[in-house]
Amino acid sequence: MRCIAAGGRGGPPLPGRSGAAPGATRGGRVSQYRGTLRDARLAAAAPAEGSRGMPIEVLMPQMGQSVAEGTVLSWLKREGERVAKDEPLLAINTDKVDVEVPAPGEGILGPHLVAAGQTVPVGTVLAHILLTGEEAGAATPPAPATPGVRAGTTARARPETQAAGEAYHSPAVLALAKEHGIDLTEVRGTGSEGRVTRRDVQEYLAARRAGRAGPGAPPAVPARPTAAPPAGLPAAETRLPLSPIRRAIAEHMVRSKQVAPHVTSVTEADLTGIADFLARHREAFQAQAGIPLTYLPFILRAAVEALKAHPTVNASLEGDVLILKPHIHLGIAVAAEEGLIVPVLKDAHAKSFLELARGARELAARARARRLA
Repeated sequence: MRCIAAGGRGGPPLPGRSGAAPGATRGGRVSQYRGTLRDARLAAAAPAEGSRGMPIEVLMPQMGQSVAEGTVLSWLKREGERVAKDEPLLAINTDKVDVEVPAPGEGILGPHLVAAGQTVPVGTVLAHILLTGEEAGAATPPAPATPGVRAGTTARARPETQAAGEAYHSPAVLALAKEHGIDLTEVRGTGSEGRVTRRDVQEYLAARRAGRAGPGAPPAVPARPTAAPPAGLPAAETRLPLSPIRRAIAEHMVRSKQVAPHVTSVTEADLTGIADFLARHREAFQAQAGIPLTYLPFILRAAVEALKAHPTVNASLEGDVLILKPHIHLGIAVAAEEGLIVPVLKDAHAKSFLELARGARELAARARARRLA
């Protein structure tokens, strides 16, 4: 901690840089994410370009190097509906991101081969985009058995797929409405072309909780009084399927018990100097850097300096060989809606104090928004 205090003593509120290219790691991850989605589009469109008359496969894309499977959240287009190239077809979920999959080509959407709620490996054929007219019938492929569908998942395509004539809603809006039992036809949309936004649903929910009808909603009808279960308990035994992110958390926790020694060490540290620094420079830091100054970047810098001083802590064991790592990557616990997520701030040893503060803040925001790649 002494090196941290030295960086702030008598100087400006922004400690010096370490010479690393700012944003290089984060930018690389963003470009990698975009490249992955672009490659998925090209791979799906390849059959149409290579042989005229063949249907186009819609594949489960790989959203990141470590992602091996994805879950279909909902189909945004119905079977037999005409779709344009790059038009959103369905929404998928992985343990890192929620995203809409665009159409790799133009034509008529064939049968949904994977129902909403099913989890399948990357590269699985989700549907086919067929030719129009008479050729479509001849080119329609047989519906193969979907490989690798996770046992225990339930096909929920029919209830979750939007019906004909129903307004389009984003997966976030549908999930929020389902969570609170809201009929979206009662919510007045303020988005583009009258679409219902997440904010519209939140305002409707707030109005309903306040005891008045939301915008465009009919007057609330008082419900019959029923015997309520004890506070905090469900009315009956409830079984909830694990979401992909909770399943990934469980798998990673079990794996960590198998491959890493678990040791707890508690040490007290006097942070009076840092607390005084925060009190003196918080406002100036906010004005200059555009982000709040907290304890976290100080703790991250202290962890980096400690790992530099004790490289055997930043190592892995393979057989009887200890491998010292040339880089320092720090995992930062982030409390998200579905559980505790630990995204990694890479190359922390090469970042300045300001880059540590910004990197940790941006990483936490992406984790809560499910935009990690």
